[in-house]
Order: sequence, then C-alpha cells, then structure tokens
Amino acid sequence: FVIQSFVGVIWNVITVSLRQTIIPDRLLGRVNSVYRFFAWGMMPVGSLLGGVVVAVTEAVSDRTVALRAPFWVAAGVFAVMLLYALPRLTTERIEAAKADWAAGDWVQGRFQLPPGDDAEFIPLP
Repeated sequence: FVIQSFVGVIWNVITVSLRQTIIPDRLLGRVNSVYRFFAWGMMPVGSLLGGVVVAVTEAVSDRTVALRAPFWVAAGVFAVMLLYALPRLTTERIEAAKADWAAGDWVQGRFQLPPGDDAEFIPLP
C-alpha cells in the first residue's frame, strides 16, 4: 500500500506537469476534466470488479483469502502494466513529445491538427 501510494503521487506530479507543459492554456481545463472523468469514473468499475473477485474466490476458498484476493489481483495487474509501460515511458519520449509540440505544424499563428481530426485548427490566444 505504501509503495502504491508513493508511486501514485509520483505519477500525478509527472502527468500533471507534462499536461501543463504541452497542452495550451485554453484547452487545459477540458483536458483535465476528461482525464479526471476517466480516472474517477473507473473507481466504481474497480469496486465492482473487486466484488466479483471476492465472490469468485469465496466460492473456492474461505472468506479471509477471498477478501485479500482483489489486492493480489490488483498487484498482478499493476505489475503487468508496469512491465508494459516501463520501456515506453522514458525521458526521451517525453522530451520528444515536447519537441513535437514546439515544432508543430503552425499555420498563421495556429496549430494545425493531424489529418482526420474534427477541427482543422486550434486557435491560439
């Protein structure tokens, strides 16, 4: 629990700092609202899945083991996600994202979105 809490704090600092760096100020509120919507919206889903894990585990084991099972399942999922993300979340990639934004496709003071996006331009303040 202590390690998970520490990593959660570090994750929040890094992601918020990165968003504040590469997202234009006028869009930052919208981006943060979507981020929070998904982050907080997954909490009831996680609670439901935790209940399912307890119910399934209790059918094959005693209640003490069943009540600990969601934590072990979560630890396993976090470990797999860490192994997947570790080689992909590097300082070089973060710096490349910043550089891509800084060297973006600017047309008449506006940043042009990639083809296929709904809007053609994002006006800058």
